[in-house]
Amino acid sequence: MDVAGHSIPAYVLDSQRQVGNITAMPMTEGLCLSREGKILVLFESGSSRYSDGKYRTDHVWELTPAATPQGGA
Repeated sequence: MDVAGHSIPAYVLDSQRQVGNITAMPMTEGLCLSREGKILVLFESGSSRYSDGKYRTDHVWELTPAATPQGGA
């Protein structure tokens, strides 16, 4: 994918390509691939709307993805 003249990798995340799963808190707000190849997960927890929420966090989850065959699963 080309963004402002830069080639950026794009990924399709759907059930047909899913190779595993994890249990996580609700309200995933963002996903990012780090330079080290880890997946960073940000959760919605700063909003006052969720201030009495059961699963509030001030941490970003860092996940190491399992290796998949060349070309994806």
